[in-house]
Amino acid sequence: VVDAEPEDALRLVEAREVDAAITDAEAVDLRSTDLHRTVIRTDPLRLVTPSRRRVRTLADCAHDRWVLGGPHSRHGAAARTACRAAGFEPSVIVETEDHHIAFDVVRATGAVTLLPELALVDVPKGIAVARAVDVGHVRRIEFVTRSTLRTNSAMARLHDALATR
Repeated sequence: VVDAEPEDALRLVEAREVDAAITDAEAVDLRSTDLHRTVIRTDPLRLVTPSRRRVRTLADCAHDRWVLGGPHSRHGAAARTACRAAGFEPSVIVETEDHHIAFDVVRATGAVTLLPELALVDVPKGIAVARAVDVGHVRRIEFVTRSTLRTNSAMARLHDALATR
């Protein structure tokens, strides 16, 4: 197992340094057409608020303070795009890619944030996830291998194990 940024992971698969990668569909490797990708799950962005806060739409948070990923990260860019689609520019007070820090800032300041559902496994006390609010962004988590390995039995078993989790 190697931890790498999505684009780096794709380069490692292509270079035959690893046999497979788990990445999001937004990771693009323009050099290779020899990569086989299959979606293993979807991961919607979710609105996260202090537990005392009730919202029905993303636009309800237009005047809130926000904790978001940086504007050049895929997560931060997706969150800002969702806010703009809802008709506002978020007032960002903290930029972080760490959901634990985002939880702490939301709890301490009353700010709101958008986080991927996969980051919401263990939501701390004082934090609410507004799952009924459609943020309008869902990333696709993909299993990527070289096309020559797509029928390999070990790769098929790994894919199946990941897709059922």
